[in-house]
Amino acid sequence: MKLRLNCVICIAKQALEAARLATNDPKVQEEVLRSVLRRLTKMEWVGTPLQLVRASRVTELIEKLTGIDDPYKDLKKASNDEALAIADEVKSLIASHEDSLRAAVKVAIAGNIIDFVSVKAYDLRATIVKLLKQKPAIDDYSRLREEVLNAETLLYFADNAGEIVFDKLLIEEMIRV
Repeated sequence: MKLRLNCVICIAKQALEAARLATNDPKVQEEVLRSVLRRLTKMEWVGTPLQLVRASRVTELIEKLTGIDDPYKDLKKASNDEALAIADEVKSLIASHEDSLRAAVKVAIAGNIIDFVSVKAYDLRATIVKLLKQKPAIDDYSRLREEVLNAETLLYFADNAGEIVFDKLLIEEMIRV
């Protein structure tokens, strides 16, 4: 993803949200936000949003000011618990689909909504059911299926708690086919 001006605003907003998760002290929250804003204004806004987030060192700043090394710890656990609670049901949906690998891909895509930074409220079960019925805007599934069937090894990158449950179902399905 290419960095846009809105990304800078979003990074500042994420820093404030993380600070609020780490502490109830409004003075510390303000200090985190002011420090991140200072850092952001001194940087070149090039590269990707992730590069800018890393360069602004939000996580290190929050840990330094609050002593909390992971303000998202409780949210990660809740996301994992929510995904695990419906994992067996989702696995059955995948197995009953006419193309179980395609269904597993769609489920993994639906799992990507588990992003506590950008999405606040969602119905995971409804999202999965809806995506299983939809045709994707970009559909490279045939190529993916061919690559999976011909692969000797597979490297899969996962990035968020919660969605990893559905990524695991996809990986299991890739191995099965």
